[in-house]
Amino acid sequence: MSWLPLLTFMSLLEATTPAAAERTRWTPSLNIEVAIASAHVWRGTPQYRSFSTPSFQPHVWLDLPELGPGRLTVDAWSAWAMSQRERDLAPDRASRIDLALEYDASLLSGWLEVDAGFVIALYPYGAEAVGAKEVMVRLAIGNLPIDISLASWTELHPRLGVYLEPRAGWELDVRSITVGMDLALGASIYSDEQSTLDHVTITAGLAHTVGRLRLALSLSYALRLRPGLGDFLERSMLYGDLGFSIAATGGSRASRHDRGTDRAAGADPTEPL
Repeated sequence: MSWLPLLTFMSLLEATTPAAAERTRWTPSLNIEVAIASAHVWRGTPQYRSFSTPSFQPHVWLDLPELGPGRLTVDAWSAWAMSQRERDLAPDRASRIDLALEYDASLLSGWLEVDAGFVIALYPYGAEAVGAKEVMVRLAIGNLPIDISLASWTELHPRLGVYLEPRAGWELDVRSITVGMDLALGASIYSDEQSTLDHVTITAGLAHTVGRLRLALSLSYALRLRPGLGDFLERSMLYGDLGFSIAATGGSRASRHDRGTDRAAGADPTEPL
């Protein structure tokens, strides 16, 4: 008697069971992105001494879906100055690596989205940054034509710094093309300083997705609001980035992080320029 028909029937039966369906539905997604930005801007502030220095920004993140009511993401992002002069003059600013562990869930039939995580900022060639560890919490309202959210980053440091960023934006998908716009306002609150508005940033984005490949282009305008930074033109910044990403496993998905305003964690190792 041949065992092949029996084995074939058992494998087909197993594939139709709920357990098999659950295994098929749970698919981790590994995403790799390579981007070049015209400037490294963090929370409305340029990080390089020369604003004309471009930044190479590789990014890797792993999504683990359906862990309880939400999804766990392991994230590694970095920014590297594409100028030897920048690396020589300011090594503490020329390179940065952010490591993040985040969990997000959709509650109340999608009306409330909650995201919480822990972020560490590393400076490979600079002194250790004060306040390089932060706890992040983001609340967003779902099921609306526009995305509305409020995020906070709290430093694990005696200064007890808190950075707040309300955002509003929208996206429109037309087949494989995604267009969108985003408005963000940043504010800093420290226990030993006066609370200040940091910046207002407007970002327009365009992305094209084909299978597991995604090409994204964004253009941002930031107006720094901190007092003592000069006139309107000195406070204004226009910058952009071009990124190419691939989903090594699973489907293609855009990065869960904005590289412009809230991308990095921790306090600056030096005062803003």
